[in-house]
Parts: sequence; C-alpha cells; structure tokens
Amino acid sequence: MIRKKILFPFLLSVFSFLVYMGNLRPISSGDNKEAGFVAINLVTYGTVYLDQFYKPYLALQPDPPPDFVSYTQHYRANYGTELGIFLSPIYFLLLKCGGFNATNIAYNPLDEHFNPRFRRFLFVAEKTSVSVVAAITVGGMFLLLNQIFGSRKLSLIGSVIYAFFTSHWTISSQGLWRHSPIELCFVFSLFFLLKFEETKNIAWLFLSSIAAAPLFPVRPTGLFYLLSMAAYIFMKHRRLFLSYIFLPVVLSMMYLVFNAAASNSSYLATSPIWRRTLNDVVAGFLGVFFSPSRGFFIYTPLYVFAFVGIWLVIKKRRLPSDFFRSYLPVAIFTVILSGATYATGGLRWWAGWCWGPRFFVDALPALTIYLMVWFRELESYSFNKRLACYGLLFVLAGWSLFTQVVGAFYYKHVWDSMPVHLSKRVWDWKENPITVELRTGPDVADLREKFKRALSIFHLGPQAQTFTRES
Repeated sequence: MIRKKILFPFLLSVFSFLVYMGNLRPISSGDNKEAGFVAINLVTYGTVYLDQFYKPYLALQPDPPPDFVSYTQHYRANYGTELGIFLSPIYFLLLKCGGFNATNIAYNPLDEHFNPRFRRFLFVAEKTSVSVVAAITVGGMFLLLNQIFGSRKLSLIGSVIYAFFTSHWTISSQGLWRHSPIELCFVFSLFFLLKFEETKNIAWLFLSSIAAAPLFPVRPTGLFYLLSMAAYIFMKHRRLFLSYIFLPVVLSMMYLVFNAAASNSSYLATSPIWRRTLNDVVAGFLGVFFSPSRGFFIYTPLYVFAFVGIWLVIKKRRLPSDFFRSYLPVAIFTVILSGATYATGGLRWWAGWCWGPRFFVDALPALTIYLMVWFRELESYSFNKRLACYGLLFVLAGWSLFTQVVGAFYYKHVWDSMPVHLSKRVWDWKENPITVELRTGPDVADLREKFKRALSIFHLGPQAQTFTRES
C-alpha cells in the first residue's frame, strides 16, 4: 500500500527532473557559485572555509570575488554556506561518480587555475543538485495536496502547475539559489504535520520538526513558515510545543552564532525592514506584482486565483484546519513583504540578475494550496460561469507556461547585462526581459557538444589531469 502511494509521486519527480535538466545548462548568478564550493569543500576537506579555493576562483574572473569574504583569518562564503551544507550529500554522490578527491579537484600550483575538467564539473554539479531538490519537491507537493484534498486528480494538476507553470522551474531548478531547499523543507514539514493531525502518531510530528529545522538557517524567509507551524502547534498541541521547536531552535541558534562570530554582526542589522518608508513598501509591492521585469502577475498570472483561494478559505472556510485560515496566510504575506522591501544599499525588490519574480518563489508552495482550493470551488459553479472561468484559466495558464519556457531555453542574461542599470529598466514595458530574450534567440547552441562534455566529466580517462593543492 505504501509502495503504491509513493510510486506515482516518485515517477512525477523523475519526469520533473528530466524536464529541468532538458536545457543542459544552469541559470544562475555570480553570487550563487560559492555554495557549490562549500559543499565540495565540506565533503572533501571537512570544512566550510574556502581558503584553498580563493586563488583559483579569483583566476576565473578579473575582479576580486565579492562572494568570498575574509573573516577571522579565513575566507568563507558570503551567502551560500548553509545551502552548501544542505546540498553536500548530493555533491558527495556526484564527486564519487566523477572520481574526484582531494588530489584532483584542486588547482595547478604553477598557474593557480582549476583543473579544466573540474571546472566543467562545477556547472554540472550545480545544475544536477538543484534539479534533484526541485524535482523531489514536486513529488512532495503531490503528497501534500493529496493529504489536504484527498483527490489524486487535484493533486496531479496542482503539482504539474507548480512544477512547470511557475518560477520553480526557472529559478529553483536551475541554479544555486537558496529558494529550492526552503520549498522542499516547507512542503515536507507541512505534509508531516498534517499526517500527525490525521493519525495522532507522534513520529509524524518528529519528522515535521526535522524537516522544518533548516527553514531559517538556509534562507531567513523560511522563518515565517517555521513560526506559522510553531504557533499552530502552540495553540493546538501545547504540551508538544517544546518538543517540536527544539531542533529548529538549536539549528537556528547555531546559524546565528556562526554568522555573528564570522562576520562580527547580526543578521537583523544588515537589512532592517523597519527602516523602509511607506513609499518603499508601495513601490516594492507594485514591482513584485506588476513590473514587466519581475511582476508575479506578469510571469505567473494563473496564480491570481490563488489569492481568490485565500479569500475562500478565510471567509468561507473551504479548508477545515485553522492553520490554513489563520496562520499560513500571515506567513505568505510576510514572505511577500520581505521581498517587496528587500534592500542592500537601496531598495532592490527586483532581486538582481534572474528570470522573473524570484522573491515570490518562497511563497509558491503555499500559494499552490490555495490555487487548488479555487480549482475545487469551480465544480460548484454554474455551467456558464464554469465555462467562462475555464476559458480564462486556459489563457492565463498558457501564458504562465510560455514565460517559463522562455526563461528555461531563451534566457541568456542579455536584458540584465544592458548598459543601463536594472533599477532604471524594471518598468520598461517595451524592452522587458521576455521581449529582449525572445528577440535574441534561444540558448540551444551546441547542445550535443554540451551533453558530451557533461558525460565526459564522470570518468577518469588517460587525459585526466591531477593536481595537488598547495600546503
């Protein structure tokens, strides 16, 4: 029985993984790369410090890498330490499959450049690791929706929409962003929590606590999901509250202590939300929802119905659990607020070089639940009203899928790299990322050669170079 329940989501994950790998390239940004070095370093040398990678990484780009920050006599990742730790089991398997070890992943001491084969491995490992995580999340989304609605049909529709009609495809499965682990942890922690509610078996609550523990350390917006589930446990199962939050609190404290010790500062001091003006908040919300470069309703208009679903749950109690009526909507709002008011050296709701509404990715799993609430509500509509809704749904779904296909196969950072700064072009309706990247053509050149090069990484042939790192 258990095998039958797991088989379908497993096959769905495999299919998603193959689609995510289909463009044979990572779609990432410069400040993501260090997470891969952390994972490799942890597996190979047993440390998260990146001292031995600083010089060869510097050789890959002309300017000093801002992603490596020197603290306490060591170089460490500026952003990706926690993500690198999270992905280290996958990197362990990839390194073993590739035959890499401490002697052949390091750089040539004569010219301080990486082994060329290892440089190719970095890109393959980035692409493969995040695609695995994103694909597993799709299978988890099916399990979660089936647990909530008890309908395999609704669960399949919701999982496919989440997998291919949203930025989960073009962000989470394409580069070393910290969004994919947040989605994975939230989906499974909520699934285990609902299983506990159904069976009253304490083991499910323990699994939920384990899955929720990395939410804050991997990406701080995960704190809002963690707080929503912890508050629900406090109100509904108070005697189990301390047991539930123990592991998440311990892991979160370790994260805060490590960052405070390494950078001599606290996380909250880096980007205090309370310093935003009302104009900042309004501009950020308009941008993340409606901007032609990053607007959620521009790239994923299908999800406008998710907000209808939230209203249906709050006002008409379309889901029985208080968690979906009172706690999860607040978490969604705070996740969106954090993205809309994000600032480092000025308001930056457009989230740098990326495809579409990156700051909305953390909210996608929760919004998909409410989208399916609206889907189920359609069955109660009159025939004419249902027909009109299906027509609108078809148009919005088609556009949502189209934007993700463009991102996966056409996006080449052409729009991002234009001379005029992003902040001055985010509201340009004519020269937006979709039109610019479409006009410059798909990034499918030499796919066969890319595939051969990728496969060549995972064997040690007679021409494989072996370097030893400096002592």
